[in-house]
Amino acid sequence: MSEHTDNRKRLKMLLVAVAFFGMVGGLYETTFNNYLADIFKIGTEQRGAIEFPREMPGFLVTLVVGSLAALALNRVGFVAMALAAVGLTGLALAPGHYGVMLVFM
Repeated sequence: MSEHTDNRKRLKMLLVAVAFFGMVGGLYETTFNNYLADIFKIGTEQRGAIEFPREMPGFLVTLVVGSLAALALNRVGFVAMALAAVGLTGLALAPGHYGVMLVFM
């Protein structure tokens, strides 16, 4: 089998996997939303309050990465390690406090 044929086969497998992942994700989201609304009577505002702590770290990572884009890679590594150290130190010094966990996470 040539390398070109092997790459085409891998690409087809990737596309099938992405298609299945998209279908499962769509089914999961609609089913889960209905489950929360029907069983727990959770509305959009309550759902937002539940999702906010989970999504905020990802949003903050986007802001941090954007602010570090102009720095050299070794400086980015240094800043990343320093931020990780601050976060871990904060988590270690205030165990059991939900608000503190959200800030340092």
